Amino acid sequence: MMGGYIFKLRKPLFHGFYISEDGDKIITLDGKQIKGAWVEGNYYKIPAPPVCFKEDLKAVKDKHYIIFENPNSCPDWGMPRQMVRAEVIPETVSEYLCLTDKNDVKIFDDSILYNTDQSLCEERYRIYKPIGYGQWKSGNDIYNIFEIKDHIKDFEVIGNIFETPELLEEKQ
Repeated sequence: MMGGYIFKLRKPLFHGFYISEDGDKIITLDGKQIKGAWVEGNYYKIPAPPVCFKEDLKAVKDKHYIIFENPNSCPDWGMPRQMVRAEVIPETVSEYLCLTDKNDVKIFDDSILYNTDQSLCEERYRIYKPIGYGQWKSGNDIYNIFEIKDHIKDFEVIGNIFETPELLEEKQ
């Protein structure tokens, strides 16, 4: 305890999209549709190894993973849980903002929210990729997501910027 405050550390949680023909989701990235699935867990980036020739730079890329508990494993007494990794598309990695909507759906920094009572803003807005903390945009106004957390139970997650980008289009 420091200065009368109890600090509670949170475990960071991320989600990312991995490509799989068996996946049940389709996202749109750079105008292309990609089939796969979302995974949640810890984010890990493995930098590309050094190369000797400039021509080799394009062939070698960083690897991006979400690491999570194997859903098909059953740990034995005293044994650690088995962890697995899924290579994800780096542009889709988003952090959980430690907030849930009115239906207890986790809000990630790529979530598109609908304001069900419209007390704070117009109908549609999205959470921008945060720089440090999440930002929330409505029309031309930008709010820090933690400034509106008292009203968060008036919001509903209706998609994300990859699965439902059409929800971000401006109303005519």
